[in-house]
Amino acid sequence: MAKKIQQASLFPVNLEEVWETFIRSTDWDKVSAAEEQDALSQALSKVEQDAKQLEIRKVALIAQITGLPDRAARARKHLEEAAKAMGSFGTEAVLLTSLKESFPPDLYQRTLVALPLDQGAARGDLTPDTSPTRRPTATAETRLENWVLHTLDYEGLTAGQILKVLHKSGVSGQSVTAKQLASATRRMAQRGEIEISGERRSKLYKLAAKG
Repeated sequence: MAKKIQQASLFPVNLEEVWETFIRSTDWDKVSAAEEQDALSQALSKVEQDAKQLEIRKVALIAQITGLPDRAARARKHLEEAAKAMGSFGTEAVLLTSLKESFPPDLYQRTLVALPLDQGAARGDLTPDTSPTRRPTATAETRLENWVLHTLDYEGLTAGQILKVLHKSGVSGQSVTAKQLASATRRMAQRGEIEISGERRSKLYKLAAKG
């Protein structure tokens, strides 16, 4: 014990200097307590939102588990109701997409729990496993673009007609907004997947002509 006291006395400490050095090396004199409180409150809000999303996914997974015994009957009923709701818009490709979206044929996809587009946005699925044996999950944007491709033909549809089909096509399609559709079609046109002609409400969207 005497040895420790002797060593400490060789290095006298100026607490005021330590404190001043600490203040100079941090942002405490630049950021007010109110600003820090606002930043912390935003972080807390983000945590609460994430918790809410996890709870939604938990409920959805439980619903899938309890619905396993009659899954074939529910899928068949979905197909019949979708065909009835879409009417002439219900092509085989659109109906097949609707069926696969609500009842994924792949076991791995069925564990991901897709959320409506307005809830998940680009985070529509649980954080993907990045190991080599796992495939990347599709984002909400990708799912919407795939829906549009299956909906369009070479004659062309207006934005209103596309939305009408999507809103009748299942859970995910019901939450698509005009703004989301405009962003998706703009990206697809830039990639050369679709063609856009006309102005405003008469604007037509159609599949790009095959070269």
